[in-house]
Amino acid sequence: MKFRVLAISAGGAPHQVRIEAANAEAAQRAVAGQGMRVIKVESTFQWQWQLPRRQAQLQITTFAQELVALLEAGLTITEAIDALAEREPEPAIRQMLGKIAAEMARGATFSETLENADGMFPRMLIASARSSERSGGLADALRRFAEYATTAESLVATVRASLVYPALLLGVGALVVAFLLGFVVPKFSEVYREAGRDLPALSRLMLAWGSFARANWQAVLGSSIAAVVFAVAGIKHTLRSGALRRALLTIPAIANLMQTFEYIRLYRALAMLLQAGIPLAQALEECVIAVPRGLAQAVRTAARELRMGQQLSDTLERGGLIEGIALRLIRAGERSGKLSEMLDRAASFDEQRLSRTLGTLTRMMEPLLMALLGIVIGGIVVLMYLPIFDMAATLE
Repeated sequence: MKFRVLAISAGGAPHQVRIEAANAEAAQRAVAGQGMRVIKVESTFQWQWQLPRRQAQLQITTFAQELVALLEAGLTITEAIDALAEREPEPAIRQMLGKIAAEMARGATFSETLENADGMFPRMLIASARSSERSGGLADALRRFAEYATTAESLVATVRASLVYPALLLGVGALVVAFLLGFVVPKFSEVYREAGRDLPALSRLMLAWGSFARANWQAVLGSSIAAVVFAVAGIKHTLRSGALRRALLTIPAIANLMQTFEYIRLYRALAMLLQAGIPLAQALEECVIAVPRGLAQAVRTAARELRMGQQLSDTLERGGLIEGIALRLIRAGERSGKLSEMLDRAASFDEQRLSRTLGTLTRMMEPLLMALLGIVIGGIVVLMYLPIFDMAATLE
């Protein structure tokens, strides 16, 4: 396989090496044997056919991690961005990185170039970079942001993973039901109509559907596809508008999980910005983008109260942005002067609790979903076979 290796020479100059090797480890060893420090190894293999691709987007976490590695290797920020631009396969991203490097070469600061990049970089990264420019610790600020982003992605992945199996069960169950109603039931309806026997009421109703589906399968298929498309569009709209969130918040168990998830993101973001040297009130204002719309106003109110001299723990408590042990930890951080550390601990505690709760709910949902699918599919099968049972009873 062919690999592209980003490396730093002994003199500190960035190099992009293309090499053929059995695997990524072999490529890394081969380049390291030339006296260079390997930063990243990636395969250049591509399938001959590809599905249509979305517009290229920069992977912010990876960008921050690679930038930290290059800065720690001794490159200036402009040289590091130039190196990343050279190995970037996407033309649009490569052009954007080149524009950033050119603006910095003309005297612009790193944070200013990120802010002018058409919204490609999150505000929290820009705020961290701006603060680090005053303190001189850009690599540390980028490392903290990368750790924050990695933790946030891991949390989202945990929530999604807990939903995969229930979604798979529902999907397979829906396909089985669609197969029974769209193919098997129409076959049975034709057989029973030719037999000319009286059928139970529920069986007649289901078999009438079978006859209709068999005679109008194009309309049924088109209507089903349209229903799926409209359902997906409706879900996307409710997600954007926040209607789904408001509906889920009416269910106590789900509301508790959602609030815990949102609190974790808030605590992590605030801790990261405080570690970057940003004042508390300003850091909390920047955290508005880390929470959903439903909590954004509460965060802004808390930031205003902070500027009026209130304690963080009190403002978060009044705004409904904190609960239980997290409140005690943050108050302890205010007394000891270790607020960012206590915010991280509060987030870690809530993450563990969220993970345990999701695991419990998943284990509870699996048998319930299996039972529900069994009842629905079993009911369809029984209704199809009831007339056969009646025939057997008559013959006896």
